Amino acid sequence: MKVKTLPELFDDADKIKLLNELLETFDDLGLAVLSKADFEAYLYYLIKKHKKKAFTLGKFDWVRLLKVTPAKLNSMQILSSVKFEKLDDKKAELIEALVRELYKNKIEIFDIDQQRLQVLISDMHVKLFVESYAAENGYAIRYASNPNELIIQYELFLNLLDEIEDHYKSEVDLRSELVSSLQKENQTNELQEALKTKKKFLAFFTQKLAIETDRQAYIAAIKTVGNVALQLIMDYLNKQ
Repeated sequence: MKVKTLPELFDDADKIKLLNELLETFDDLGLAVLSKADFEAYLYYLIKKHKKKAFTLGKFDWVRLLKVTPAKLNSMQILSSVKFEKLDDKKAELIEALVRELYKNKIEIFDIDQQRLQVLISDMHVKLFVESYAAENGYAIRYASNPNELIIQYELFLNLLDEIEDHYKSEVDLRSELVSSLQKENQTNELQEALKTKKKFLAFFTQKLAIETDRQAYIAAIKTVGNVALQLIMDYLNKQ
């Protein structure tokens, strides 16, 4: 769903919530407590927090709506993440935000030999969540010149995919949906095997990737499973 103006992001009730939170902050802290940069980041935080969830905004949607440069947007998002958003107590919200971010840009294979994928994440808070998750679980991330591009290990992506599946398990039977969505005639043997397994995606694919002769085929299966899984979950969310 595309939006053309900032007011379109909100229902009337959302506008009232945003304004009330802003006024309460001023009442608690005073008008002059935030620097210009902090205040801009805080306004971004409030807009992001109270906008309708039906709108999934990419980097250039934000640039257009806020009328700022991409570099300025990145700065606002980082300040918002550090000062006003939290990583530690909102994992469920971050998993949902991660699905929306990964869905916007198809996951691509970056390097078969080094077993790395390319993902694009335009929300700096979600990017910091992935970086924090990687550090906690012993994974290394490589960075490209694009500040929104992450080069991640297959295992990190599969771990995140398992987290996503677990988060939505009461609402989406992801394995059954994947089997139904991927036409039999278009499935490789590796993909069919991946869909039928009862194992976690991480456990199943890690075992298969250890066999060099099978590696390339299973890498293609990871990409397909990941992209289709994100599409299925987004289809579910868009119906809510």
